[in-house]
Amino acid sequence: MNNRPANRGGYISLEALNHAPLEVLWIDEDGTVVQANAKAMEHGRREGLTLLGQPHHLVAPSFPDGLLEQLLRGEQQVISYAPASGVEEEVLLLQEEEQACYVIRYGKELLLGRADAQPALSFPQEHPGPTQGMIEMARQVRTEFLANMNHEIRTPMNAIIGYAEMLAGGELAPREQRYAETIFKSGMSLVAILNDIMDLSKIDSGRLKIVKTAVRLQDIIDEVVEFYQEQAYGKSLYLENRVDGQVPSNLFLDGVRLKQVLQNLVSNAIKFTRKGGVLISVQAHPSSNDADRYDLLISVEDTGIGIPEAEQEMIANTLDPGKEEFSDACQSRGFGLSLCARLVAMMGGSITLASREGEGASFLVTLYQVGASAGLQGAGSSQEDLADSSTLEGQLTVLVVDDMELITDVFSDFFRNTTVEVLTAATPEEALDKAVEEQPNLIFMDLNLAGRDGRSVTRELRAIPQTHEIPVIVMTGNIMDESDYKPLFDDFLQKPFRLDEVRAMVERHGRGKGGEVPAAGSDQGKAEEPERPLSSLSLIWSEGLEMLLEKAIHSGSLSTAQDIGAILQQGGAKRQLDDVVALGSKLMEYATDHDIVGVEQILKQLEHAGSRRHET
Repeated sequence: MNNRPANRGGYISLEALNHAPLEVLWIDEDGTVVQANAKAMEHGRREGLTLLGQPHHLVAPSFPDGLLEQLLRGEQQVISYAPASGVEEEVLLLQEEEQACYVIRYGKELLLGRADAQPALSFPQEHPGPTQGMIEMARQVRTEFLANMNHEIRTPMNAIIGYAEMLAGGELAPREQRYAETIFKSGMSLVAILNDIMDLSKIDSGRLKIVKTAVRLQDIIDEVVEFYQEQAYGKSLYLENRVDGQVPSNLFLDGVRLKQVLQNLVSNAIKFTRKGGVLISVQAHPSSNDADRYDLLISVEDTGIGIPEAEQEMIANTLDPGKEEFSDACQSRGFGLSLCARLVAMMGGSITLASREGEGASFLVTLYQVGASAGLQGAGSSQEDLADSSTLEGQLTVLVVDDMELITDVFSDFFRNTTVEVLTAATPEEALDKAVEEQPNLIFMDLNLAGRDGRSVTRELRAIPQTHEIPVIVMTGNIMDESDYKPLFDDFLQKPFRLDEVRAMVERHGRGKGGEVPAAGSDQGKAEEPERPLSSLSLIWSEGLEMLLEKAIHSGSLSTAQDIGAILQQGGAKRQLDDVVALGSKLMEYATDHDIVGVEQILKQLEHAGSRRHET
């Protein structure tokens, strides 16, 4: 196919989509199936088919080859195709690489109707542009791909970062010390990139929210400086901050997102500076309309190579979220600039650039009408509150609940030969048994356990008298605000995590709520055990619900999962079953957010409830 367009599309790997609830086939320019994900391979085995290496027209004889030709000739980049009336649409995407060109077929049941289905082409030749439905379908596929990628990457990255940090903190020869530190820093850089990708995806889908709380601005600045101080020192650069005395100490801001913006800007500033350094400066101008509001000006200024005038306008377009442009000039500075601009715009501000080639650059973040706060009641601890000692006093027992050995091994190895005993559990049942029997001082709970959501396991722990007072820290790769994890969980540890974060949390929560370790079998605070969702479900169970559940599990349809969530909400509300209503709401939330892992866990929980009902 020598008439393909020269530009290359993005690369989608088999590993990333291997566990997606879709069947996926890779078809090369000769019409041969060269790759298939686990879902498609399983369907092929059921049909007695060999997929890999087979001509696509033999694997799917009813599929119109004209669609593949359109894509492989470069006439289309994405096509939506309905095999027959009443059958869910599938999507075909063009994937171009340096040496080859492929078509990727995504769908729920790609191999259905092989014997008698008639070719049906739902994409008319006279309309070459993608329809809104195709765009939405492609966006859904991309979102599901990113969700799976995020989940799959963070666990091995946690092991890389954790063990590299342990090595770097040990007694090594200078060369090995440098190797370990390089691995650790590179791992943290990859995590930062992954976080940016996920946040851009959330912004595109409208799922990222700005949450303003009372924060100490100086604490945020100090944390950014501390994080990059060693990197600046390695290049013989200074990294300083200067906060004007007129800036209120406490402000209502989204501290997490502001810190993310400043980290991107400071990282770029250090990257493009060879001598001199980087200065973060903050000023505040009182509002003429409200004495308690300020226009906050935060600049990140470097003495680096600067930006040529020809590129500054292109970067300015990227910094304007309304133009939604990402120029070649910004690629060297990372797509973090685009993320910064969009985050700042969501916080009610703007970013501007000032630079001269050879004389450095300055990015100015302006946040308008920022409210001042008299104090920080209920605010989180600052870095000064965290334990910085390398050892923990007193014997403590920590239970780590995660179905990935890479994570539990990091905990076990980190606390080896210390006063902290680490217990591990790979399943919800094992976690509940060990928590009751061993009475740990603290529990780290993975949110995405195989078969069940970490929330449901924690709810059971809260309902058991022997464990309801044990602090539980949730672990997940997603960014969570305090409102996302409290009051069910006591704290949040984002994967991949730093070991000093783990140490600080053990020190902060390991003595139990109120600073005391609950005694085994204590009746203090004992509450009547509520009815569990699994038993409550029997009150609203129906044949229709069971059929929908079977369809959702078999097809992986997120829309069917939403329907099930709505039934749980309505049935639970009718019978005043708050736990069922909550389960339905969570299922709808996961399905709407394309959280494949969360949907699958709740569906399995429902399947378990159905099987128990049949047994009785």
